Amino acid sequence: MKRRALAILSICTALSSINLGVLAEDDPKSIECRQEFIDDFKHRIMDTAAEDAMLLRILVEASTAKRGVEVGTYRAFGAINMGIGFERTGGHLYTVEINNSMVLKARESLKHLALDKSVTVVEGDALKVLPKMEGEYDFVFIDAVKRDYMRYFKDLEPKLSTGAVIASDNTIGSAGQMKDFLTYVNTDPHYDSVTIRATMKKNDGITITYRISDGKKGVDKDLIAARDKVIRAASAKTKYPTAVDSILLRILAEAAQAKKGIEIGIGNGIAAINMGIAFERTGGTLQSVDGDSELASAARSNIKAAKLEKTVTVTGGDTLKVLANLDGKYDFVHINGDKNNYLPCFKAIEDKLKAGAIIVADNSLVDTDDIKGFLAYVKQPALYETVHLRPENKALKDGVLVIYKVR
Repeated sequence: MKRRALAILSICTALSSINLGVLAEDDPKSIECRQEFIDDFKHRIMDTAAEDAMLLRILVEASTAKRGVEVGTYRAFGAINMGIGFERTGGHLYTVEINNSMVLKARESLKHLALDKSVTVVEGDALKVLPKMEGEYDFVFIDAVKRDYMRYFKDLEPKLSTGAVIASDNTIGSAGQMKDFLTYVNTDPHYDSVTIRATMKKNDGITITYRISDGKKGVDKDLIAARDKVIRAASAKTKYPTAVDSILLRILAEAAQAKKGIEIGIGNGIAAINMGIAFERTGGTLQSVDGDSELASAARSNIKAAKLEKTVTVTGGDTLKVLANLDGKYDFVHINGDKNNYLPCFKAIEDKLKAGAIIVADNSLVDTDDIKGFLAYVKQPALYETVHLRPENKALKDGVLVIYKVR
C-alpha cells in the first residue's frame, strides 16, 4: 500500500509539473489522481473523517467561498478536500497548525496534489496567528483545541463577511468543552446553526453556522420568533418531520445564495418555511409541488401564517407533469415524499439544474430499496458530489443525501 501511495504521489507530481495552471475539474487525470489519494488515505483519530471532508468541500463550492481559514491542519485531509473546493471557486484557504511535523507533512501532500496554489499552511499557535490575520473571510473550519473554540471564533468574528459559513468539528462528543461557543452560535439572532452527523464511524458531529448579519444591520427578532412559533406548532402535528433538522435546508439555501428553488413533496410545510426564510433573504423564490391536495392546503396555511406566501408558492397536481412544464434554471432542490418517484422526479428536472445546484434528498438512509436506482445515479463523481447527513439525535435513524452538481 505504501508503494501504491508513493506511485500515486509521483503521478500527481508529474501531472502538476506538466501544467500547474490546469484546474482539477478540467483535467481528468488530476481528478483521478486526487481521488485515489483520498480513497487510499489511512485515517487516524485526529484526521477529518472522509464524509466530513466531503461536506466541507461541498460547502466551500456551494457558497463560492473565496477566502477561508482552517484552525487545526493535522495531516491536511480536510485541507485537501477544501482545497479542491477553493481551487474551483478561485479562492484560497489558509490553514493554521502548531505542530511543525504536521506542517511539513501537510505542505508535502498539498504540493504533491498540486493544491499548494490554493492552500497555504501557516505554522503557529492559532491563538496568536488568528488576531494578526488581515482581510475578510467567508469560510471557517474549526478543528483544534476544543476548550478554545470560543476564543478562535471571537478572534475571527470581526473578519467574517455577511454570509460566511463556519463549520466546527467534534461538537457532539466534545460539547461539554465548548458550551460557551455552542450557546453563542445557537442563540445569537445573527446566526443560523445546526448540528449534524456526516458519519456514524465516530460518535461525533459538526455544527454548521451561517452568518445572517454582521451585527451592524439589525434582524427582526419579532418576525423570527413568530416564524419559529409556526414551525413548532406545525412540527407538533406531523408524524413525519424532516429527518435532519430543516434548518439545515435553510442554511444550505442561504450559503448557496439560491435564487430559484423547487421542493418535491411538501408535507405540512415545515421544510418549505425554513427554505422560504432563506429565499426571502436571498431575494429568490421557492415553488413547492405536492400531489396531495390536503397536504398542499395545510402547507399553504402554515406558509401564510409565517408571512412567506410572497416567497413560497404551492402547486398541486401530478408532480411529474408539473416538473416537466417548469421553466428556467434552478439552483436548489428538496426531494421528499414517495421514494419510488425520486429518480423519475430527478431526471425530470436534471436538465433544468444549474452547475453549482444543491439537491437535498430526504429519507435516504433507511429502507433504501425504493431509491437504490436514484442513489446509484447521482453517485457519478464527475457530475455530482454527495454526502449523507444524519440528525444529531442518534435515535433518529434516517437522514438526507446532499448532492452538489459539479457541472
